[in-house]
Amino acid sequence: MFHQRLFALRWVMLGMFVLGVGQSIEFAIMPMLGRALEIDKLVIDLPAWGIYYQPKELAITVLASVTALSFSIFTPFWGRLSDRLGRKPFIVFGLFGYALGMALFCLVAWLGLIQWLSGFALFLALFLARVVHSALKSAAYPSSNAYIIDSVSVAARTKALGSLAAATQIGSMLGPTLVFLVAISFLAPLLLQAIICLALAVIVMLSLPHTRPDESGLEQQRNKPLRYFDQRYRQYTLLCLLLYLAMGMVQQTLGFYFQDLLRLSTAEAASYFSLSLMVSSAAMLFAQLFVVQRFRFPPEYYIGFGLPVLMLSFLALALSSQLLHLMLALAGFGFAFGLIGPSLAAAASKSVLPQEQGGLSGIIASVSGLGFVIGPLIGGFLYSLTPQAPYFFSSVIVCTVIFVFIVKAYFFRKNACQ
Repeated sequence: MFHQRLFALRWVMLGMFVLGVGQSIEFAIMPMLGRALEIDKLVIDLPAWGIYYQPKELAITVLASVTALSFSIFTPFWGRLSDRLGRKPFIVFGLFGYALGMALFCLVAWLGLIQWLSGFALFLALFLARVVHSALKSAAYPSSNAYIIDSVSVAARTKALGSLAAATQIGSMLGPTLVFLVAISFLAPLLLQAIICLALAVIVMLSLPHTRPDESGLEQQRNKPLRYFDQRYRQYTLLCLLLYLAMGMVQQTLGFYFQDLLRLSTAEAASYFSLSLMVSSAAMLFAQLFVVQRFRFPPEYYIGFGLPVLMLSFLALALSSQLLHLMLALAGFGFAFGLIGPSLAAAASKSVLPQEQGGLSGIIASVSGLGFVIGPLIGGFLYSLTPQAPYFFSSVIVCTVIFVFIVKAYFFRKNACQ
């Protein structure tokens, strides 16, 4: 039975691998696709109000923010449902939802590319398509995380969640290899990814064993849904919010940064940016497979080591002047998040009951998504002031987190000695 459960986990990891492929493709293509659709030329002109505003790149990063907002709103809902009804239905639903939502987005973008839609009408249609896409696919994330937690012991959670994160990062690393299809169309990689996700949804539906929720204490969990800042895990939700806010600022402006700093064409920027995502994903994968999997340190140790590396990586991005510098900075960025990401989830999971794991996974994913709501908006605004500003500000955020982390550890040790 144990070996059957371990084999089943491979299907969950394959699902996250495919979603990782899609996520990296979107990161690589969206900045350039937004410019190809001339979203950055959108003008808000309200003469009666005396308003004339051109948001430029901020208009494109808003699409990333609304995607993250939709994800943030819906993941706790799917997580709570998976606690009641089991994990498998929502893993399958999320995969089907990804395929459907991406097909809808591609249809709207295609209408923009052939100029059947333009201006604010195009922006609004893209906005709504991204909301639907994110709301549907978000079901897969908390249910996959909770499926893994349900299947292993507490001591093995950091390794198991590290393996799940590694599967996602392998997908993120390989995803940009599909970006060469932009030579055919900006939409070709996105459509191919939707087809792959649809096929996998059918396979997982037929192959993944269904798990029954733990009934002990379930009625109490129904009456008392988890809060975002429950004192049991609020330090982890706050840390997730700050780190993913910084990550959102960086990831959603890097496409512009590559194009502007290196003075590249749109197609060249997409290629180089895709390569940088592969480097970052490879470093993240190295951290998850060869560090987290090999050493049995508590998750808090990985968080404490990863934070300074992350801060230095953001500073290196701000000070970069050529492609090699950018690649090295992104390698450090990937390595740091490879240590921090699964460790945060594992540390938080120890603070709640088994029948609350889906709800907590949804909250962690939701808070991370909320960081991606705020981050791109701040990043887009700061980028319009000066291209280096988002990366300097991200390093300040992480520096603040490190200070709080050290102060908390100091007082914890001091109180323990008294």
